Amino acid sequence: MAIKIVLEEEPYRLITDGAGHYAVIEVRDGCVYSLHCHERHQAPDTPEGMAAVVGDGWCERTRAMERYEYMTRRETRYGEMLW
Repeated sequence: MAIKIVLEEEPYRLITDGAGHYAVIEVRDGCVYSLHCHERHQAPDTPEGMAAVVGDGWCERTRAMERYEYMTRRETRYGEMLW
């Protein structure tokens, strides 16, 4: 799996696995976090870590792009709720 960063607006990234699957993750302090489940999976900020936190949360590009745009517009409020 070749993880690539498609878009990045701190602290969010839109990533792809190179096989038509996309996901949005959060990046803070050298770690990456999942956004698609209630448990906040955490891993090091590496390609392997990004794949690990996404797990089965990959989706099509359109849906991932909508999530990315939503998160980047509402980052402050969402970050305050989590941190």
